[in-house]
Amino acid sequence: PFYGRGFNATGLYQPSSGDGGEYTYFDIVELLKAGWIRHWDQAAKVPWLTNDANTKLISYDDTLSVRYKAEYAVQKELRGVMIWALGHDFIDGEQPLLAALADPVLHPTKVVKSTEMPATFTLAGFPNPFNEATMISFSLAAAEEATLDIFDIQGKWLACLLSGRQQPGETRVFFYAQDFASGVYICRLKTASRMEIIKLTLLR
Repeated sequence: PFYGRGFNATGLYQPSSGDGGEYTYFDIVELLKAGWIRHWDQAAKVPWLTNDANTKLISYDDTLSVRYKAEYAVQKELRGVMIWALGHDFIDGEQPLLAALADPVLHPTKVVKSTEMPATFTLAGFPNPFNEATMISFSLAAAEEATLDIFDIQGKWLACLLSGRQQPGETRVFFYAQDFASGVYICRLKTASRMEIIKLTLLR
């Protein structure tokens, strides 16, 4: 689903009354900007939101949960996935949910199975935009020294998330941004052979 459903409830598994409403992913990103709190269910691999007053809950999918579902479909060699609806995640002319869904399908080497190794050097962050934390993943075709760094939009170095010799295949690192202000940040993956950067947007 490229949308979320609202519940007038104080939390998960609590009673809900009335119509909680339906929210496009664009609406949900705006709520994150307004200060709603993002939670993550590690077992189900999905997020949910609550407001400051803890009177409303929204269940939804973001770029991280959509990617997990797409990876699952690829790993199980399913013949396709279904989404609803395409127009619900247009943000500044882009479709982040559709991009997160398509990436593992179009580039299945990112989903490492048994002894298969990725043929390309890849870097991605999900969710993006994010609130509090995001998962940064990268894949290497061969073992080599690598550093993963965070910079501000002016290029000032802020943090090193990972440094050292990395094994071939996919590596996932969480970027916890509790001490960072809202804004755009640069994530750079650098090895002896290549360098890749992506932009990460932190919303408070």
